[in-house]
Amino acid sequence: CIVRGGTSGTARFPSAEWWSGSTPVFPGEDSNLAETVKNATTSISFLSFSTLRTSHGGEYTCRGRVLLVTAEVIAASSPVDVVVRLPAPTVTVSVSSGALNEGTSLTLTCTATLPPWVDTDVNVTINWTADISNE
Repeated sequence: CIVRGGTSGTARFPSAEWWSGSTPVFPGEDSNLAETVKNATTSISFLSFSTLRTSHGGEYTCRGRVLLVTAEVIAASSPVDVVVRLPAPTVTVSVSSGALNEGTSLTLTCTATLPPWVDTDVNVTINWTADISNE
């Protein structure tokens, strides 16, 4: 995000803020805000995520502020929509231990897992089909 003020003494000291929807974004455990240029006329700011998570999805804007002699001017960038795609779950089926002899019981367990970076509520539905025949 690049915010420029004026070259005269009337519009100086620009700053940039990142927003996710209506919430300001602050540096955190897996997000970073960096300003590469910060002087009386220009501010360049970057927002980055070291580990992208599903909760990072949403609409982001950069808001620039410029101080005037008697006021402050704020303008927002066009929004950018960040979509974090979910992977397919890893599905495993296991068989209960013990001998599988005719007439004994059998338990099958199905487990569906998602990577740890999926940090929003996700409903996984498991459907079973069986073909039981004596052929």
